Amino acid sequence: MNTKVSLICSLYRNYLSKLFVAQSDRNGLSFLTTINNATRYFTQESQDQSYYNVSYEEMKEITRDKSKKVLLIDVREPEELSETGVLPSSINIPCKYWGSVEDALKNMSNKDFLKVYGREKPDKNFPIIFSCKLGKRSATACGISQQLGFKNVKNYLGGWQEWEERNQNK
Repeated sequence: MNTKVSLICSLYRNYLSKLFVAQSDRNGLSFLTTINNATRYFTQESQDQSYYNVSYEEMKEITRDKSKKVLLIDVREPEELSETGVLPSSINIPCKYWGSVEDALKNMSNKDFLKVYGREKPDKNFPIIFSCKLGKRSATACGISQQLGFKNVKNYLGGWQEWEERNQNK
């Protein structure tokens, strides 16, 4: 089984194991039941993250100061970008299909990455900030990149929605 399929299966099993718990009825037959506090469980899990959430103020400074060496990756779909707009100096690597971010960061050569995205492919220590609309897909991208060994990943939790709201008021 290739690594991409293996990763998807692993994530899916992990997801299901957090939503369901095995129990036995009075006859000893096993069955699955949902976890009553799944929302709380996932909220707690997200608090245990090992990446840092970037604030609007930090994003504003990063996009304003071109000398800051950081790669901004917007994981929204191209249609979303054309409907709403883009974060300054970001590149787009959609996260809709499992493996898009993984493929770009793991499998693309440096030359191909530069050709496709117009930026050098980051090494494992280069700062990367992921963004999406609300911060959820970008959190997924943070997790994927950390599994690939990237050590300096951050999530813009407010996402495009916060960026747009705060910049319209100015």
